Amino acid sequence: MSGLPGLFVGVRCPLDVVMERRLATWQAGYTAEGEVPKPVRLWQELVHQPGIYDLEVDTSVLPPEASADLIRQRLEEGPPPTALQQMASMAAGDES
Repeated sequence: MSGLPGLFVGVRCPLDVVMERRLATWQAGYTAEGEVPKPVRLWQELVHQPGIYDLEVDTSVLPPEASADLIRQRLEEGPPPTALQQMASMAAGDES
């Protein structure tokens, strides 16, 4: 996919909202001790590294349709995406 444009979108949601949604969907979420499970906590900490995005949406405040509208608007109106190129440059720099 080298050379192809791609809009890299960060989809964020606070951990407390993630846990509420897990409970609502699966009637499970927290450990027996009432803690956030370690894999969920680690995912929340690591999923957004290095944090380079062309656009970010927060699904705790925006419904899916509004998030999709923001993405569509960014694709139509710009500016051109650069996040994937930035990360590729970072990776190339790490290898030298």
